[in-house]
Amino acid sequence: MGWKWGRLIALGLVIGVVGCQAPVNSQVDGDAKGQWIDVPLDPDQARKLQEEVDNGHRVGLMDPSQVALEFLDHVLKAKSARSEVVETREEGIRVERHTLEDGRVVELRLVQPVRKDATGIWVVENYRFVTGN
Repeated sequence: MGWKWGRLIALGLVIGVVGCQAPVNSQVDGDAKGQWIDVPLDPDQARKLQEEVDNGHRVGLMDPSQVALEFLDHVLKAKSARSEVVETREEGIRVERHTLEDGRVVELRLVQPVRKDATGIWVVENYRFVTGN
C-alpha cells in the first residue's frame, strides 16, 4: 500500500472518529487544567463504525494509540512528541499520556463503546491537560 493510500485511510479513520464525537474546543484556559473534558459520543454512530470495522474497513479504529494520535492531530490540533500508556483495563478502558511538541502534557482516556475485546473500536471519551505553558 502506497503512501497516498495510507494517508487516505488515516483520513477516513479520523473522519470516522471525529464524526462520531462532537468537536471540542482546543483552547484550554488555566482553570480547566487538570479537569477531565468530556468528548460527546453518539452511540448509534459508534455502532455503525464498529460494523464498518467488522466488515474490514477502518481497522485502525481497533488501535487505541492510533486513535489517540489522530484525536490529538485533528481535534486538539497538536502533535505528540512522546507518549506512554498510563493504565489499561480489561473493561475496555485505556489512559495514555502524551507530551506535546510545545511541552504541554495531555492525558486521553479511551474506551471501547461497543465491544470490549481485541476486535472492538476505540474512541476518546475525555482528556485533560496535566501540565501546560
